[in-house]
Amino acid sequence: MLSRIMTLSVTLVVALGACKRSADEQSSGGAAAASMGADRGNDPCIYLASTEAEAYIGPLASPPFRFDESTGAPDADGKHCMYRGRNGREIMVDVIAGGARIEASVTAGVPRVMGRMLKATGHQDQEGVPAALTQQGEPGPWDNAQWMPVIGTLQAVKGDSGVVIDVLASNAGEQGAYALAREALPRLGKPLEYDGAHAAALAPKPRASLANPCDLIPRARVEQAIGSLSGEPEPDSSRTTCTYRTAATDGTQEYPLDITWINGNRALAQMKRSLGSATTALGMPGGPTLPPEAQKEAQQMIGQITKMSGGVLGAPGLMHPASDSSLTGPWDAGGLVAGRLVATKHNVMVQLPLTPTADYDKAKALLAAACEQL
Repeated sequence: MLSRIMTLSVTLVVALGACKRSADEQSSGGAAAASMGADRGNDPCIYLASTEAEAYIGPLASPPFRFDESTGAPDADGKHCMYRGRNGREIMVDVIAGGARIEASVTAGVPRVMGRMLKATGHQDQEGVPAALTQQGEPGPWDNAQWMPVIGTLQAVKGDSGVVIDVLASNAGEQGAYALAREALPRLGKPLEYDGAHAAALAPKPRASLANPCDLIPRARVEQAIGSLSGEPEPDSSRTTCTYRTAATDGTQEYPLDITWINGNRALAQMKRSLGSATTALGMPGGPTLPPEAQKEAQQMIGQITKMSGGVLGAPGLMHPASDSSLTGPWDAGGLVAGRLVATKHNVMVQLPLTPTADYDKAKALLAAACEQL
């Protein structure tokens, strides 16, 4: 059963990615083809006021700015507007300045396509999966709205224009997304007086990545956290993970510290949400309710899905035996997700996978040491 869930979950991830890319491409083309309200119509920062976003993310770290999601950096030509709170929570807004009807039909059609895929592969019993992708939104000042639970995004369309409200890395949730869309949509023809490109030039730049992840934490600080190393820290082939090894009574204990340099806040939010939504749709119980004999296989499954999805997916509930409800430390946000200690600092995500025999306190200390350097 778990292997079937893994296959279906990966399919869900691929479908979501394709849908998101299609929406981005159409949105970009539409913005170039049509200007709304003013010459600034393709500036996504002129439809939502700072105070409206702050209700869900707290005080902003800097004024809203145009943002390039692919680079994770402020960009005067970025098609997203970033509202980032001081504690790492954030909301993104994108405007659809043309072609919105087509985009809405593509989004609404995803469950139908997924249903056909499930039927073709003999998984008719997993009919809850498509609902995890996109759902018909509630009525509002729009012709059509689609809520996408897995990626925490609302698409609201009026005529051939619309807005996309991404609340994944915030406390807004579905109802907050609707509330923000009700503020933004009426401004499509009467935008706010604001310059998101100017704000992008002044916005804080992202943390520069290191060619060698093992250079992030001085060795002395590493050993202060986890004890004397039994060898040199070892970077992996992708240069995103540094593995530290210490001697243990039953052999060698490994601490592989993985670093996501861009969009770390969103990566953590996605990790917490994605497979949680997927496992609910699939009828799979959470980790603590899995029988003990299934825990090991489940952890292996989650590890494979995380690897195949580029390290951004995990499942709440499949956790290390340690319990830490607060997970306080020198980070903006943190959590124990899918058997991994995860934290973000200045939009960089660091994570440490835990085995059942891992020293939790040492792993947490190493995570803190990494965040101190960010």
